[in-house]
Amino acid sequence: MKTSSFLKTTFSLIIIIVLICTSFASCKSKQQNETQDTTGQNTYDQYASLIIELQNKIESIKAEQSVSDSENDKKLDELKNTIESLRTESEASTEESTSAESTPPLVEPHFTYTTEGNSAIITGYTGDDESLVIPSYIDGYKVTGIADSSFASARLKRVIISDGVKSIGWFAFYACDALTSITIPKSVESIGHSAFSSTAKFTIYCHESSFAHEFAKSYGLDYALI
Repeated sequence: MKTSSFLKTTFSLIIIIVLICTSFASCKSKQQNETQDTTGQNTYDQYASLIIELQNKIESIKAEQSVSDSENDKKLDELKNTIESLRTESEASTEESTSAESTPPLVEPHFTYTTEGNSAIITGYTGDDESLVIPSYIDGYKVTGIADSSFASARLKRVIISDGVKSIGWFAFYACDALTSITIPKSVESIGHSAFSSTAKFTIYCHESSFAHEFAKSYGLDYALI
């Protein structure tokens, strides 16, 4: 739009200059034929001054157009840089959001327990994990037992009992219908009545000749030696 306007302005000024030059030439010829008096000289000076003024105006318009184009180019570059920066930030934000959604935060299982001296007996569990490790220590206390009904009706599928636990109470894993496997260490010395009753078919992983091994054989439960 600006370039078109500039061309129209320049073209108009050139037409004016041509007309002035034509008039000037005609006037000069007439003056030469009429003795070139003082009045003719003054008219010539006026036309010459006007032509110079118009030429300066054209140069000024050219300069303004050049500066304007330069400023516009600068603004366009700034806008492009801003858009690119926003696009980069948006992509980074999207990647972070996708990564956060694909990797859920880890939540530590929470056990309830009672203590006696430096030992702890686990009495319950709040959580919905399908796989669970019952630790050897909890809050600095050595875990030595699992109380009656501690995990009854839990949604557990796989359980690993860490070494150091000595007893598993009555109905400890009663009605855990999804349970498929439980690993019992050599340290376990007693397993209470119906500790695994009403569970789906599952496998006890145990050490040969351990209490858990003899328990599994006695009750006809599936087992695998580790």
